[in-house]
Amino acid sequence: MDLAAFEQALRDAEQRGDREAMRQLALQLEADELPTLDPGELRRLRFRGAPPEQYSIIFTPADQPPATYPSDLPWLPGAKTSVLFFGSGQPVVVHWLCADASAAADRIVSESLAQGWAETPGLRFPTASGARVIFLERAGAVRQLGVVAGAEQGMVQMTETPKRTAVATADGPARAG
Repeated sequence: MDLAAFEQALRDAEQRGDREAMRQLALQLEADELPTLDPGELRRLRFRGAPPEQYSIIFTPADQPPATYPSDLPWLPGAKTSVLFFGSGQPVVVHWLCADASAAADRIVSESLAQGWAETPGLRFPTASGARVIFLERAGAVRQLGVVAGAEQGMVQMTETPKRTAVATADGPARAG
């Protein structure tokens, strides 16, 4: 499932008021349960129609990450965590549900900095809704953190996009895409 195309199709259907198209899109979000591979996993899901390498794992809140948690991603102790994998060389999306989203984001940034990531100067800002957005970069890869603080619970979403490869264009030689 191409998430960007799915989101655009949903926006288009909403704009048209096409309830049947929205229903058909919602059916694409149905997921199949996969067997969990570690006691620290609550669920493994694969969205119907998606390629096999695109799946989601929801992890239980714990002090230490389970063995199946990717070692290159930050871990937040005590936070319910979900990771959406799109396949090799594709973005990874992580959601952490936590009591203090601001403190959680600061911890993720600190852990990322310790792993060699650098904060992109000038790209830490609040949005109109009061959420914060933070960008980190390492060797051409980008982590974008969205921080939403709620009254009783918050969420941090991190999208990690791998380094883009150079692509040739009709106008000239290969350049970063």
